[in-house]
Amino acid sequence: MVTMKKFLTAWIFDIRFKHACKTADRYYKTTGYKALVLMLGGKPVVKYRKVLKEEIKRKVWDCKLETLEKHALYKTY
Repeated sequence: MVTMKKFLTAWIFDIRFKHACKTADRYYKTTGYKALVLMLGGKPVVKYRKVLKEEIKRKVWDCKLETLEKHALYKTY
């Protein structure tokens, strides 16, 4: 039963990750803004690089942009 649960959670994560990557690519093609896929709350989330810069200035993130780029799951650039 434990292996089935691990399989399902990995499968759901894979679906979410693929969807986030496709969304990031679509955002990059339409707007030209660089996008990153980050893990937030256990789910992959697409964030623009420009938005991350602004959030770092407002102290939402307690790290540098380079750190977020290093730990990103996927980058469009």
